[in-house]
Amino acid sequence: MTSVVGISTAIATALIEVTGGFRHFHSAKALSKFIGVAPIIYQSGKLNSVKGICKTGDGQLRSMLYVASWSAIQHNKSCRELYHRLKAAGKASKVALIAVVNKLLRQAFAVVKFDQNFDPNYKPVFRAYP
Repeated sequence: MTSVVGISTAIATALIEVTGGFRHFHSAKALSKFIGVAPIIYQSGKLNSVKGICKTGDGQLRSMLYVASWSAIQHNKSCRELYHRLKAAGKASKVALIAVVNKLLRQAFAVVKFDQNFDPNYKPVFRAYP
């Protein structure tokens, strides 16, 4: 997991400890919800609004990932592109950094799930399902 640029050994250890090695998660979206960085959407009648992130998970791990996003926007190409794209769209810095945290979690989940090192030049291969 430390092959992902922006994830240190301390964060990797904390992620494995808190999540049980990602064994109980079927998707990266479920992981981000468990950690507490998924956006909350409030819907009532005709009213739809985003209330921020759900803070259900481990607060210390969430803050470690937030600080890791600072490094990721400098050294991780895909995180940097995401951050600058959101800033150009007028998003606040903290909102863009939480999106980078989600990106880091997705990258870490993929590295563990597929048992491969992180490849910054990876292009997704679309597979046809039978």
